[in-house]
Amino acid sequence: MLRFACGLFVLFCALALSMRSAQAGLVPCLDDVMAYLADGKSIKATAVHGVFTGNDSTSGGEPLLSLLNSGGTAGFKDPVDGSTYNIQISPTGMFSTSSTFSSTFVDLITGTPIVLDDVDSWKFEGKTEAGKTGGPFESFSNSGDGTLILTSAYAPLSGNLIVSLKAANYYAVYAFENAQDVMYFEFTTFDYLKKNGSIHDSPGLSHASLFTAPGTGPDLTNDPVVPEPASMALFGLGALGMSLIARRRRSTNAAAV
Repeated sequence: MLRFACGLFVLFCALALSMRSAQAGLVPCLDDVMAYLADGKSIKATAVHGVFTGNDSTSGGEPLLSLLNSGGTAGFKDPVDGSTYNIQISPTGMFSTSSTFSSTFVDLITGTPIVLDDVDSWKFEGKTEAGKTGGPFESFSNSGDGTLILTSAYAPLSGNLIVSLKAANYYAVYAFENAQDVMYFEFTTFDYLKKNGSIHDSPGLSHASLFTAPGTGPDLTNDPVVPEPASMALFGLGALGMSLIARRRRSTNAAAV
């Protein structure tokens, strides 16, 4: 009986793996990119769009920056048959609540549309190339799974933010709403690409780009408090008083000698 149960379990695992290999690979998932917070907790993306074809961010974050803020035409890879064609993203932006493009993407569990709070002024913070330094992330290797560590100029990062991952000739866009104290991200490109029919792999990450919404930035709550002008004046008067007292004591001691 035990041997039979074990056999069924192995068969179930094999079927599940084969179904994922056959069906996944063109549909990015919310947990493809996980954000890790300063308190040790992790969160998955609020929304994700893709897989898009071509490059996401070249000079100034284009073309993705324009797609985020004002929509336009984007190359898209069909999740069903793998064909590529152009789609039109509405002028309200890729993650806008009024975007017809967003309404076609739903939570795979609840079936409800996934959108972000209306943001029409995303800012391109920069990108980091695999194996190189510079940009918002520390250097990382060209692999299908890895870690994106925010540089000290950004960590811990709080607010609305977007991480775009470019691998092979495709990219997907992951949005995090009201994230708090993000230190780093863990990613996989498993859901980007299928090669040779049912054989599934994770293409190496070419570069990662960071976009932020207004009000997003490093958490400064732990920085030293800068004294207000009035407090600084009182501090100065106190220091002057202590200096005068010390001088008077030295004069008294000298006269006594």
